[in-house]
Amino acid sequence: MKTEIDLQTATRWSNEIIEKLLPFTEKCLIAGSVRRLKPIVGNIELVIVIDRKNISKFANVIYENFKVGMKRESRYIKFNYQRIQVDMFIPQYEDWVRKYVIRTGSAEFVHKKISTQWNKLGWVVTENGLRREAECEKKVVGNVLGIQKTKWIE
Repeated sequence: MKTEIDLQTATRWSNEIIEKLLPFTEKCLIAGSVRRLKPIVGNIELVIVIDRKNISKFANVIYENFKVGMKRESRYIKFNYQRIQVDMFIPQYEDWVRKYVIRTGSAEFVHKKISTQWNKLGWVVTENGLRREAECEKKVVGNVLGIQKTKWIE
């Protein structure tokens, strides 16, 4: 069963995590339910841009402070803090605004409003963030059950 906590506790714990990470980041932002001020929070979401000069120090702080149940993937770290799950998104600097918008809105809002609108305005998602469609090339990267999987390349 997923743990839920009140907003005040989630905010306090978010700030405790940020306090440890802030010296090694360019941006360290609270997103998700805490950012939306939901009274009950199921997880803490943070969007972090690591200061490139301090990557190893940042990694040491993560390992030393948050190693319990830690899962690390490319640009995403999940761990438990106190009794709540923390999802840490680590975009490249060029992509932090998009990632912050996505992680701040509800999934439905982001899908129906945000991503639909930026596509209508001629923007596409690349590995380096949002770029003008005219400046990119659509490339087929796979085929699953006869359906082509594509991605945009700068």
